[in-house]
Amino acid sequence: MYHYQKVQKGLFPVEVIHMGKSVKLIAFYDSGNNLKDPYTGKSVHIISAKQIEQIMSEDTKTVWIPYQSLGNTSGLLKVCYIENMKIWKKQKLIEIQDVALGIAEEALLAGKPYEMILNEDVW
Repeated sequence: MYHYQKVQKGLFPVEVIHMGKSVKLIAFYDSGNNLKDPYTGKSVHIISAKQIEQIMSEDTKTVWIPYQSLGNTSGLLKVCYIENMKIWKKQKLIEIQDVALGIAEEALLAGKPYEMILNEDVW
């Protein structure tokens, strides 16, 4: 079990779980990330490709969704759906089922103290 540990303000310990595999990482809460899957309405969190590849399988559901970001007026983002995500906020555990994770290009998270960007709707 992954236990809460104090990290920098705005950063949270997270465990991403899918098909019996899990990866533990640090996520940044971004109040500007309001990305949604237009097909399901689910909030999309952004994760590094390196981290998600550890738990994805051939059976992992993936879709491509349109998105906009600073400096990019339009694009397509690969999104995978995983079974479960646990987030430790202070001493509280938040658990989310059927999670949409957008797979980030390597440059987006390079050199950052986190491997994931949480959607504003997570709380």
